[in-house]
Amino acid sequence: MTVLIVGGLLFYFNSTTGGLFGKTDSSSSRGALAKTFEDDTYMYYLSETQIQQAIKTSTTTVDLIENFLLEEKQGEGSGVAFAYVETPYLTVVKEARKIYDYTGRRPVVEEVKPNLMDQYLPVHVRFYENKAYIYDVQIGQDDDNIQPYKVDNANGGTAKIIYLNVEKLDFSQPLTITTVDRIDSSQMSVFSLEFDEYAP
Repeated sequence: MTVLIVGGLLFYFNSTTGGLFGKTDSSSSRGALAKTFEDDTYMYYLSETQIQQAIKTSTTTVDLIENFLLEEKQGEGSGVAFAYVETPYLTVVKEARKIYDYTGRRPVVEEVKPNLMDQYLPVHVRFYENKAYIYDVQIGQDDDNIQPYKVDNANGGTAKIIYLNVEKLDFSQPLTITTVDRIDSSQMSVFSLEFDEYAP
């Protein structure tokens, strides 16, 4: 329960101030991500009506990430606080809340839709202190390793943002995200991502 409350507060701070996850420190060699949102077969695709509903939700609640937190299967005293998946629905909520807090008005669909992606799915891992710099990430699915498209360290090493290539994912199978301390491999956390649990 404490993790849920802390997660919500941290995400709210980020959404309103550009804080925790708003600033990238370092990343893989890949540049900016292509932002397209046209594939209506994508599990997390949103219709215009669904985007409008997400905008409405963003201005009536502070519980922004609770429904997107990943289940931690294993955590041996690691430096990881929590992890969550950022589906397009959550992106709409986050961006709409930011606009609402800055301007006092509810945004329209055209203002938030350019931030949506159907090619990449971000997973955020939040660390205690600045331990993102010393943790590696491993992605697995059905006994296969999956190479993330891009991994960024953010906000002074307190977060890691993992961009997964949607084309390489099997949405019928759970995904495993493992974080391992490079110095002490016994310090690790394992999260499970069940894709259908986060469908709009």
